[in-house]
Amino acid sequence: MDVETGKIIGGIGAILCVLGLVPHAGTLLAIIGEILILIALKVLSEYYNEPAIFSDALMATILGIIGTAASTVGVFSLGLSLSMLFHSGVPMVISVIIVLIVAYIFIVLSALFYKRSLEKLGERSGEKLFRTAGLLMFIGAVLLVILIGGIIIAVAMILLAVAFFTLKTRREQAVV
Repeated sequence: MDVETGKIIGGIGAILCVLGLVPHAGTLLAIIGEILILIALKVLSEYYNEPAIFSDALMATILGIIGTAASTVGVFSLGLSLSMLFHSGVPMVISVIIVLIVAYIFIVLSALFYKRSLEKLGERSGEKLFRTAGLLMFIGAVLLVILIGGIIIAVAMILLAVAFFTLKTRREQAVV
């Protein structure tokens, strides 16, 4: 796959991740978007001869999957434990809180690896929006606890899409 196709796939993937906020179809769109971003980062990692761009993004994705799975289990368990709270469910509530804390840690670690990947891509490509998107993604993950983090992550994904679409290849940079 050539770099131009990788740029387009990455931009579309980032847009699909933002559309992941749409009820019902959102989860599927976000998963497809994540896969497209990973493919784009693999292409750009090879193009810039910087394997860490892809390896950090892959690690971010793995940690994100673990964090998402843990938070899903935690949220479903929380609903169950709240209904049982009045029937000596206090230990279950504590275990759910622990699961949610673990999920939060995995999500923040995932964002940290994405930040590292996008910083390296920004350095190699000269496109500063990648660095900004990575930083906002990390800040958003940290602030997920107070719910504003989701909005910041959505903004980061929009910036990531813009970064992919405006990325200039070496050939384009030489012409300018």
